[in-house]
Amino acid sequence: MSLLVLSEHDVDEIIESFRPEDLEFMMASAFSQYSSHPEDVQMPQRTTVSTDDQTVLFMPAHLKGLKKGQLAIKIVSVPRGASSSRGLPATTVVLDESTGETKAIINARKLTPLRNAAGMLYRRRKAQAHF
Repeated sequence: MSLLVLSEHDVDEIIESFRPEDLEFMMASAFSQYSSHPEDVQMPQRTTVSTDDQTVLFMPAHLKGLKKGQLAIKIVSVPRGASSSRGLPATTVVLDESTGETKAIINARKLTPLRNAAGMLYRRRKAQAHF
C-alpha cells in the first residue's frame, strides 16, 4: 500500500486552490451529515496526554457513508507557555478501514482554524435561516 504524505506546503497549496465558499460547502456537508445521521459518525471523547511541556490531544473519528468510510485520528499538541503564531502543531493520520494500514499523514496545523472558521459560518447561516 502506498502512503500519501502532505506537508504544510502541500496543505497550503490545496487550501489556496479552493474558494472560501467551496470550503464552507464541504464543511457544511460534513456538519449536516453529522447532525442528521449521528449513527454514521463515531467520535469518541478525545484522549489527553500531558507532559511538562505540552498537552497532546488524540481525536479519533469514523464517518460511514463515504465510499467504504473514513477512519482517521487527529493529533494536536498544545504547548504550555508561549504560543506559536503559526498555529498549533497538528497531524491527521488517515487509516484504511479494511486493513488498518496508514493511508495518509497530513500536516493539519492550518486545518483546525479553517474548520473552526467554516463551522462558525455554517452555524451562523443556519441560525439566520431560522429567522
